[in-house]
Amino acid sequence: MQGSKRNQKRQKKKAYKDRNQTRGRRGKPNKRFLIVCEGTETEPNYFEALGRKIKNKVNLNIRREGKVYSSLVEKAREIVKEDGSYKINAGDEVWCVFDRDINRQNGNQQDFNEAIILAYDNSINLAISNDAFELWFLQHFSYYESETHRINYKSMLSQSIGGKYNKNDPQLYEKLEPYQEQAIKNSARLWNSYDQTIDLPTDETDKLIKKHNMNPSTTIHLLVGKLIKYL
Repeated sequence: MQGSKRNQKRQKKKAYKDRNQTRGRRGKPNKRFLIVCEGTETEPNYFEALGRKIKNKVNLNIRREGKVYSSLVEKAREIVKEDGSYKINAGDEVWCVFDRDINRQNGNQQDFNEAIILAYDNSINLAISNDAFELWFLQHFSYYESETHRINYKSMLSQSIGGKYNKNDPQLYEKLEPYQEQAIKNSARLWNSYDQTIDLPTDETDKLIKKHNMNPSTTIHLLVGKLIKYL
């Protein structure tokens, strides 16, 4: 009888300890995301709005860097090295978010391609939009597969949203959120469609280079899809 009581006490003590450990894990999220953005407003504003909804479940660090292509990837490497606490091999993730702007004067084709190779070699994920981040917004409303220049995105989004599109609208994420799952499906469909419609090389980096150079294309859905799992 006494042995049975001692076993019950030990089991209660263990259960209490397990609950405390669980609270500790909940209080300090283990999963870490570093998101390094080319833009200083639209992209970080969007991810910060999403981040506020999952702040107690994941450690999210969003950087506004204003750099392009390989310089942005280099900056991500620098942040990881200086911080010293990101454990990519243990599940932490580093993402670079930027556009493939065909009219950009301060970045060329070679630099864009080198950015993809550099990211791949350093286990850095890429959320690239060709040719603008607004393509991701458009995919919330319809499946877009035709080449569209960024100068047309504003009017197209204004029609879809039902009001003037403002890329720095603080409520933009909330306006788009109801259509988020559809955006992920549309963007994934577009990205995967190039596996069947273009001649892809077998080398993985060459394949990524060719697909990221397709207009339209975006891989924002890959990052958003991972983050909303914590909602």
